[in-house]
Amino acid sequence: MASQALVDASKAAMAKDYAGALALLEGTIEEPERSSAVAQNILGVCLWKVGRLDEASACLGALAAQPGASAQVAGNYRGVRLDAKVAAITAANDANGERPPGDAAAAAACAARYEAVDLDDPCTDDIRFHALYNAGLCRLDAGDTGRAAQCFEAALQAKPDFAAAWHNLGEALRLLGDLDGAAHAFGEAKARGGGGDVVGGPSDDEVSDAAGRGLVESMLQAGRYADALAALAPLFAASSGEGLIEPLYWRGLCRLNTGDAAAAAEDLEECVVLLEKQTHPIYPLAGVRGPLFTACARRGEALLLDGNDAAAALPYFEKAVGAVDDAHAERATARLNLGICRARTGDGAGAAAMLRQLVDEGRGPPDRAGHALGSVLLDGGDYAAAKDAYAAATADPSKIRDPDDADGLHNLGFCCYKLGDLYAARDAFAKSLAMRRDHEPSVRAVKLIDALIAARERREDAALAALAKDWDACAALGEDEAPAPSDLDARYLLLRDRLARDAAEPLSGVKRGGTEEGSLERPFDPAELPEVQAADDATRKAFRALRAVDKLRASAFSPRDAALDDALA
Repeated sequence: MASQALVDASKAAMAKDYAGALALLEGTIEEPERSSAVAQNILGVCLWKVGRLDEASACLGALAAQPGASAQVAGNYRGVRLDAKVAAITAANDANGERPPGDAAAAAACAARYEAVDLDDPCTDDIRFHALYNAGLCRLDAGDTGRAAQCFEAALQAKPDFAAAWHNLGEALRLLGDLDGAAHAFGEAKARGGGGDVVGGPSDDEVSDAAGRGLVESMLQAGRYADALAALAPLFAASSGEGLIEPLYWRGLCRLNTGDAAAAAEDLEECVVLLEKQTHPIYPLAGVRGPLFTACARRGEALLLDGNDAAAALPYFEKAVGAVDDAHAERATARLNLGICRARTGDGAGAAAMLRQLVDEGRGPPDRAGHALGSVLLDGGDYAAAKDAYAAATADPSKIRDPDDADGLHNLGFCCYKLGDLYAARDAFAKSLAMRRDHEPSVRAVKLIDALIAARERREDAALAALAKDWDACAALGEDEAPAPSDLDARYLLLRDRLARDAAEPLSGVKRGGTEEGSLERPFDPAELPEVQAADDATRKAFRALRAVDKLRASAFSPRDAALDDALA
């Protein structure tokens, strides 16, 4: 028969006075009554209810293991074990809430506490879900993305409709590079919506929006631009203000990669405007300027190269150049195209200034910039400056590979022709033909230049003959009677130029291009001797003629003007 103390303890427990019941069981009731099944069951329940879960579990576990243990004892044992797991999760939550943000080690330690929770039976889906889901969040914060994905997948087995878990699984898979898996997870999150039953968790709209954004990002990373465009529509419908920054950026990327550069430029430009208005910047402006540059540059190139519409292309190149700084590898090319557009739309001065700056800086393709600068200057009639630009652009033979460069060499020849340098013109036209034998303008130009040179040489020969006659006439007269032909100085200069071209320059060229340094014993390579001899003979002959002409000039202009001679000297 039970003692009065055991009866009183039972009554106290039924009245939920678990502390009073414990005082009787632990202090008043003695053995062997304290070890009876009835007393141990009451003791286990009281220990459970006052939070002494380990003791309660040990007490009720031993009781439940006895043969013939009642269903009530088994139920109590299961209850205390479930509460012990809940308590472990609660303690882990408290530690997780106190860890410093960004502390990967602390996040990993919290994850370990969640993972230490015993999920074997007896257990519930709620307990399994909360332990695994929170462990996944901590692993994600700790940078252990693979383990985080495993935790989220296991948590979803317990609660497959928890949208936030699908979203976080999508983030983990995206970071792992499983873009198709990520897109599927984000799609599930968006379809299921809601943040589950987590107190203080995200709302249905927040989860749906985050999942939609994650879905688009994963599709973009996978190169599924058409799918991403379709997935963007709900985001535009549900967003406004700064919430449009990401959708505009993503749509710009999609359009850029599906060939619609003009629409991409509009989206990215609007995105930049919103970014510049941010009071508390949360998105990096620099990350959008690169795609904006690409979109504007591509659209400008399509208009300029495919449509030959410089006026329409010009504003796109202006936006491209303004979007990035010179650190961008392709900005110099955009500046070149902007200069070309300015030239074709009538702003020759602006085009020349921009192209000359490119050439001086040596940025981008300097040979292309030089050709473009030469064309602008040539169109403006500045043949001397155009010649310098073309000469610089074609100075390095190793860079003259494109058959289109034949046009630049042809234009160089034309500038030389307009400046009266026929031999330099012929050399440039010949180089143009060496690159492109069928370059018809250069074929015609070479024939013209050869005819002009032949005519000039005939005139020079006639001028020399006239000078010889003048000399003979002067020699037959006294100094005071010598005539002063009005064209004597002009003829002298003509002869001097011919001397430099036909004698001195070839000789110097042989010396400069020789295969040996030169010495008194062997100043030239033997193979060069015939050319040296010919140039030397021409030099001697020309100098004899010049000395004769000098004597003629001295006598023809007698008496000399001493003051003028001093000034000339």
